[in-house]
Amino acid sequence: MTHVKLLSSLLVAGTVVMALQVPASAQMRTSRSTAQAPAAGTGNMVGIGYKAGNGLGFTGLDLIVNPSPNMSLDLQAGLTPTGAFGVAPAIQFHMPMPGMALAGGPYLGAGVSYTPTSTGVFGNVGYQLMPMPNVGLLLGVGYLQPLSGGAGGVNYEFGLRYFFM
Repeated sequence: MTHVKLLSSLLVAGTVVMALQVPASAQMRTSRSTAQAPAAGTGNMVGIGYKAGNGLGFTGLDLIVNPSPNMSLDLQAGLTPTGAFGVAPAIQFHMPMPGMALAGGPYLGAGVSYTPTSTGVFGNVGYQLMPMPNVGLLLGVGYLQPLSGGAGGVNYEFGLRYFFM
C-alpha cells in the first residue's frame, strides 16, 4: 500500500509542477517576436518507435500522440520474455526546457501494464532527449506495482521514437 501512496504523491507533484509551468510558458509565447514564434502545427505530433520496459520486456513497439506540447499519450505493445503479448498504455507530462523541442526534457509518466498473466500500474520519471526535431530518445526509471500476478519492483523504460506530423 505504501507503493501506491508513493506513486500517487509522485503524480500529484508532477501535476502541480506542470500546472505551474503553463502560465510561465504562455507568458513566454506572448513576449516572443514573430520571427521566434514556433511553426504552425508543431503542437500535434504523432510518433512511432521501439520501446522496452514497463513490465513488457525488451521487444516492443510504441505509438505516441502529443495532444498538447506538454503531454504525451503513449501506447506500448510488445512481447514479454515468455513470448506473451502485452500492452502498456501510459500518459507522460513533460516539463519544457528552454530551447527544447516539444515534448523534450524531463517527464513524469504513469500507466497500466497488461499481460495474460499479470496486471500492474507503474510510475516513471525520466528524460526525453530530442537530438533532432523528429527523433526522441526516452530514458526513464520508476516503480511497477503488480495488481494481479507477476512481480513488482524497479521499472525501467527505454524508447527510440520518430515523430511526424
